[in-house]
Amino acid sequence: MRLVKHYIFNIKTKIPFSELPEIVHRFMSENYLTSHRFLYFFEDILDYNETKDEALPRSSCAKILKDCPSLGEIRYHNGRSYNRSDKLWLSNIDRADDFPESDLLPLMKKIHRRYGFCESNLYYFDIDFFGKRTCFERDYSVALRMSKTDKIPFDPTLYMECQPYGSGITLHRDACAENYLKLSVDLLHDGIVMDATPYYEAMQKLLPQIKATSSLSIYLSEEEKQRIKEINQSAEPVLQKCRDFFANRLPFTSSQNLFESNYSIAKPLKKLAKKYGYTYKLVWNGGVYSLEKRTAKGNVIYIDIDSGPSHYDLGVGVSYQGVGFNHTIGNANQTPTNQQETDAFLENILLTVSEFENTLLPTLDRLFPETPGWFIPSDFP
Repeated sequence: MRLVKHYIFNIKTKIPFSELPEIVHRFMSENYLTSHRFLYFFEDILDYNETKDEALPRSSCAKILKDCPSLGEIRYHNGRSYNRSDKLWLSNIDRADDFPESDLLPLMKKIHRRYGFCESNLYYFDIDFFGKRTCFERDYSVALRMSKTDKIPFDPTLYMECQPYGSGITLHRDACAENYLKLSVDLLHDGIVMDATPYYEAMQKLLPQIKATSSLSIYLSEEEKQRIKEINQSAEPVLQKCRDFFANRLPFTSSQNLFESNYSIAKPLKKLAKKYGYTYKLVWNGGVYSLEKRTAKGNVIYIDIDSGPSHYDLGVGVSYQGVGFNHTIGNANQTPTNQQETDAFLENILLTVSEFENTLLPTLDRLFPETPGWFIPSDFP
């Protein structure tokens, strides 16, 4: 098992992309760290009416290759064959040879201003946090999921930009201004979960005006995955009873208001969290909240609440989570138009979950292993 703590600094347009490598190097120097592997990923998305041969000569990939031929050959994804966009891309993520960062540094301002990539990613991986070097690995889960969704053969290069994980720093820039610096730290060493807070604080000092969000990723070994698969299969009858329990009790309407409803979610949720013993969290400023509670075995009952910024409708999900598993067991959706309707809907949700805790939860909890205190539940299914 690998535990990787992520701190994402949402830079947007506050710092030019070309200046971020200098910040990374300063961070590593001040904290006596070394990156042992440098990776890159650059991508063009083709216009729908444009063929590969038409796009290739004037593509962003072709432009950067003129300045840096050592980046390698331009590769192509035929997304149009399964109703997605065609892509041209350059990367060394799946190459064993080392690529010197020094070849790219003189081109940073061109990456930022001239080439026009749809997406650019630079990765400083295999950083020796806590004095321990761990090599990056590739997570194929997104590619596997998309091959299943799109009914296409599995391609290990699909969504390659999402695959690298481990101890490192990722610099991301795209055409939608979703620009960020992600600090990722392997926490589990010799059976001990380390504290990455000092590294986060050191990076925060270098990015004082940039807010950061954190998350924890768990990567299981093949043996651990097989064990969880067996547990999930044996627990399926009880999980189905849980799903039936909520389906028979929670209201679900698919309609939306055609106007912005006037109600608050945060205020009643805070009261309900205190009343029923849950931890309240604002997940996203656009109207996404959560309530969570630990079970007797440390697993988590997680309630996500999403109204969106418009409040056109109000959706709720109930899940049961732990290390390696995340089971959605309940869903509800309503279209409240005022505070009274909203309060009643949310109160009904918590009453139903409370009934679940006193009936089916003990049986469900006995089927799953204990979850340690460091576990952070997922905000999304």
